[in-house]
Amino acid sequence: MQPDATLAQQEDSQTQVWQARGFRALRILVPLLAAAILLQAISAGQILSGNTAMRALHSAGMLLVLLLAILQLVAAILVWRPGRGPGRMVGSSIGLIVAIIVQAALGAAHVRGLHIPLGVLIFGGVFAQMAQLRSRSPGQATGVRP
Repeated sequence: MQPDATLAQQEDSQTQVWQARGFRALRILVPLLAAAILLQAISAGQILSGNTAMRALHSAGMLLVLLLAILQLVAAILVWRPGRGPGRMVGSSIGLIVAIIVQAALGAAHVRGLHIPLGVLIFGGVFAQMAQLRSRSPGQATGVRP
């Protein structure tokens, strides 16, 4: 029975390592995502001011925002799935990806009346995620002490 107990301890330890890595990744990715969304708002403001050269930057920025949101979802799954940690960040990450895709479609269709307010909501949602991460220590989220 001793080898089985040792194997279970190793698996539990490995799960905690992956959860801690996922939590650290979230603490890096969410602020990066907020910065990328802020750059989107800046480039959008430039476009609305008549600087049409910023359209290419705004389009490329959308791809960066989507990539960071997908990476955030992967990190959230690493925290949640292995040891059944909190799943709230997974749900909010999925919602964020859906909102970003809708945002991109509205922008491509030039529906500014919905595109701009949705962008503001996305930005606020990312800040809510940052607040959620700041209120939890890695140990609370994963069972691993920092």
